[in-house]
Amino acid sequence: MEIQNSALTSGLIGIKRGMDNVRRDAQDIVNSGIDLMQREQPTSGKSLGEGLDTGLVNLISDRRDVEAAAKVIQTEKNLIGTLLDVMA
Repeated sequence: MEIQNSALTSGLIGIKRGMDNVRRDAQDIVNSGIDLMQREQPTSGKSLGEGLDTGLVNLISDRRDVEAAAKVIQTEKNLIGTLLDVMA
């Protein structure tokens, strides 16, 4: 009998995607901070400080995405444990 781990796969993909986005957001925050310190207009076309605000909001959102993906994995683990207990 083949068990498909679609929930596990979805959870892992969600965590990877979220962590990639967190890295991108962190880089945006750093770049915005450098622009603010140098009082230079950002190269991204955003106003001075806008990249910082956007990066921080995105960081919070991406953190929630990673937490949700982790809960998917935890729920699958609990479900499999329950199924094993019932069938054993």
